[in-house]
Amino acid sequence: RSVVEAESGSVKGLVDPVASRPAIYALLGADTVATTFADSTSGKFLLKGLAAGTYNVKFAPKSGYQPTTKENVSVTVGSVTDLGTVLITQ
Repeated sequence: RSVVEAESGSVKGLVDPVASRPAIYALLGADTVATTFADSTSGKFLLKGLAAGTYNVKFAPKSGYQPTTKENVSVTVGSVTDLGTVLITQ
């Protein structure tokens, strides 16, 4: 699928601890519209190609860590929404 940056937005951030290695999902209603993984060295992540709207961003870490969700994340076309550091608890 081709993504045109000028017609979409993105969500970025950093997970802590990096060792939690979560899968990260952008959810629009009940639909998963984008998926990525946090970088295994830096913990940084970027969900690209999102249409303008309000999303829930779900973090599904490896076993031993608790899943978490950032709700009502606003995405606008042509910009990157920064979630900052997302703490993943054990």
